[in-house]
Amino acid sequence: MKKKARSAASFFRQIKNGSASIKVKSKKIYTNIISKVEGRPVQSFLLTLLLLLGLIVLGNLITKPKTAEEEKAKEPIAVDTYSIGSAPRITVPAQVEKDGVIQITAQTAGIVNKINVVDGQQVKKGQPLISLSSNYQGANAASVQRQLAGVQAQNAKVVFDAQQEIISKQREIAQESATNSDDLRSISEKSIDETKSLISLNDSILTSLDTNLTELETTNVGGANDAAILQTKQLKSQFQAANNQAKSALRNTEFASNEDNAPARLSDLQRDLTNKQLDLQEKTSKLNLDAANLQVRLAHISESLFFPTSPFKGTVEKVHVRQAQQVTPGTLLVTISSLGKSQTAVAYVPLNTAGSISKLDLSYLTIEKQKFEVTPIYVSKEAVQGQLYAIIFPIPQEAQSLLTDKGFVDVEIPIGYSYTSASVPYIPLDSVHQTQDTAIVFVIAGGKAEAKTVTLGQVQGNFIEITSGLNQNDTVIISRNIVSGDSVKPKVL
Repeated sequence: MKKKARSAASFFRQIKNGSASIKVKSKKIYTNIISKVEGRPVQSFLLTLLLLLGLIVLGNLITKPKTAEEEKAKEPIAVDTYSIGSAPRITVPAQVEKDGVIQITAQTAGIVNKINVVDGQQVKKGQPLISLSSNYQGANAASVQRQLAGVQAQNAKVVFDAQQEIISKQREIAQESATNSDDLRSISEKSIDETKSLISLNDSILTSLDTNLTELETTNVGGANDAAILQTKQLKSQFQAANNQAKSALRNTEFASNEDNAPARLSDLQRDLTNKQLDLQEKTSKLNLDAANLQVRLAHISESLFFPTSPFKGTVEKVHVRQAQQVTPGTLLVTISSLGKSQTAVAYVPLNTAGSISKLDLSYLTIEKQKFEVTPIYVSKEAVQGQLYAIIFPIPQEAQSLLTDKGFVDVEIPIGYSYTSASVPYIPLDSVHQTQDTAIVFVIAGGKAEAKTVTLGQVQGNFIEITSGLNQNDTVIISRNIVSGDSVKPKVL
């Protein structure tokens, strides 16, 4: 044991002596280098510079850029894309409503006057659920307006019938007046021939009287024919006056009976004017009657808002209000579950989104990382949750077992093809690269990423309007891991 201990001690002394020797030798080498550098500073500086240059060249060789052949052989980058002309989409959460559970909300402000159902009660489609009133005494202004509209419509119907009868009589009078004018012209046309005959006869008599008068004057000797001459002249004067009257009457009759002259045309114009006035009166009376009936329908709709009914056959799950409670539009009244097995997903969105859903594109429900194509079955016309509107989607049969009641799923909603026209397109916000001064969008051109400077407009959900800089059928790159000139290709979904 003592021998082994002495051997170990001897080993450690050798190590210690070796370490001291190495330190001495290192110090000598360092001293020699310093002395040589101080003795030859220029040569030492040049040697150091040469070493640095060698390191730079070596680094360039190691990081040498790829050759054109290597770059050409590089695989294109797969990128997410968006085509101009696609409907913009926004992703919103939708709440699952299993077994057709529907929440009936107030569509107008009022006071709960009567609750017609209780929890657990089965109801039929159209059965009244709640009765609202305008005040705490149970009065309902909408019902009074409906009654008033009904009375006005009934009065409009009575007036309409009377007006139709009056218009009919006036048409008969106008027609009879026109017929009478035609008959008078026919009578006048017949009297023309008689008047002409009379004038012709008078002309013959006057010719005879002129002959007799000439003969009397020729044979008048000593005034023997003076009395006869005077009598003949008086007779001629009478026939001449009668003939002049007959000719004047003939001219008046011919003028009045001619259909091309003013009297006949005035008669026709009077008849046409009367008929047009009667047509206008008839249309006005019909319009008044239709307006009165529409007022009745509008009053019925307004009244129905105070008496919400069940939209289907089902069971009342919960009555959420109490009698005499004041409610406003959107207040939850009753929850009803359908007796069927349908399930829906309800998305609550702002008015601008609910009013601009594309009717040409499908929506997508994302359930357990799977996408299901769906179309809305109903879009509410009034706000049902604060200022939000409800969009109801059917849940496919194969996905119903994957969901729980009141859970949430994501739904992609197309917000209108009109926003994606070539003149004013909308593109995803993620595809815009914006600096302090410019906005850039990358598009695919010939298999390469090409940067385009664009002008931005309004934001619609996750999309932004591009007022200039893009062309029709441009394929916009959404992925952000590319630069201009990169080889790219659209991802295959």
